[in-house]
Parts: sequence; structure tokens; C-alpha cells
Amino acid sequence: MELFLEILMKIGKIKELLFPPVCAFCGAQTENYYSLCSNCWFSIKFVNRNVCRYCGTPIKNGMSEKYNSTTSSQCCKECNRVGVSVDPDIAASIVYDDFSKKFILRMKERNDPSLALVFAKFFHESDFLDVDFIIPVPIHPGRLWSRTYNQAALLAQGIKFWHPGCPDIELHALKRHRYTPKQKGKDASARARNVKDCFSVSTRRRAMLHGKRIAVLDDVAASGSTLIECRKTLCEAGAQEVRCIALAKTQ
Repeated sequence: MELFLEILMKIGKIKELLFPPVCAFCGAQTENYYSLCSNCWFSIKFVNRNVCRYCGTPIKNGMSEKYNSTTSSQCCKECNRVGVSVDPDIAASIVYDDFSKKFILRMKERNDPSLALVFAKFFHESDFLDVDFIIPVPIHPGRLWSRTYNQAALLAQGIKFWHPGCPDIELHALKRHRYTPKQKGKDASARARNVKDCFSVSTRRRAMLHGKRIAVLDDVAASGSTLIECRKTLCEAGAQEVRCIALAKTQ
């Protein structure tokens, strides 16, 4: 996967020599490569990450207030103290709507992996503070063969490119051992059933994950069932904390 991203970057460098920078979404001229024009930028709906998702109180003092035990509750200390919860428990950077959906699907299913470098800029570096590993949600080998890349892994590599101080990426610990139909069109309960027990942790890497803090990463969270199932599997394998982080989330 690192080689794949390196090839993308080399292709990008060649394009920079031959062509002026353009918006990664619409092709309008821009000032920088791997960026968006002002129209596309202001069409993206960003998720407010600095307030408690339950009561709306500003969260100012770091990750200890945002993250609690094995979940990324995104609630303030007081709401955590009285035990309120917000479900599904997923941190996301942008809203998955009609505008962003077009370009996420272009990255995911229409053979435009270079968009992962653009989307990787949207993640919050603070989400990975005090994390030992970033684990992208794996895809089944059969789907990987047909798609040729895992978009979540490319997003993780893009995050490391823009934020070199982020933790290492672990691509081989979590496996999707059962092929599952796509989640599209299913309700929340059907999505949860679809991915139930479809992930496992490699025996050789189980000891490596024990007691670690992990950020599990995906491109889109609708019901959150895939990320939550990954979190359950990693916690059962001995991880101390698992944060669920997505590029985009439906609202």
C-alpha cells in the first residue's frame, strides 16, 4: 500500500510539471495541487468537532475530555460523568451528503484513488493523539482483487503524508475473513447483522495489540456498524482503547 501511494505521488509530480493546479473535484483552476476551488470547498459540510455532541458545551481541554474508555464519546466531562451516550459513537470530519457522496464514490468505486490524498487533509490530527496504531477497516480479499485498493488504507496513508507525526499504520492485524454484501440499501439492524463476526485479529499480531490505543479508520459511517464491529473485535483481542474515526458520516 505504501508503494501504491508512492506511485500516486510520483504521477502527481509529473502532472505538476506538465499541468497547472486544478480543483480535485470539478477541475477549475486553483493555486495549489491536491486542493479544492472555493466553490467546492464551501460546498463541503464540515462536522463541528469542538462541542459536546449531547449538550453542546464547547470542549476545549484535549482528548481526555473527548474520549472515554474504549469509546470516542465526543461528550464533555459532565455528560460522561452522568453517563449519557451518543450512538453511533463515530468521529467524522465531513457530512456524507449529495455533494460529498459523488466524490467519495469516485474515490471508492470509480478508480480515482488520488482523491484519497485530498480527503486525507480533512481529518483532524488531534484524533490520533496518544494513539499507538491506525488500523484501516479491511476489505475482503475478493473485493480487494476487484477494486485493486482499499480506500480506507489509502486515506490512512494520506493522513501520514500530511501529518508525519501521526502513529504508524497497521495493515495486517485486522482481517475481514468473511465476504459480506455491500451495506448500501440496508437499515441499521440489517447492517449490523451483515458485518457481525466478519472480522478477526491475526494470531501473530494479537500480542502486539494488547494494551494499545488504536484508531480504526473508515471512509463513510452510516449506521456505524462496521466500525463498531471492528472496535468490538479489537477490544476482545486486548486493545485498551479503540477510537472509531470516519472521513464522512450521514446526518
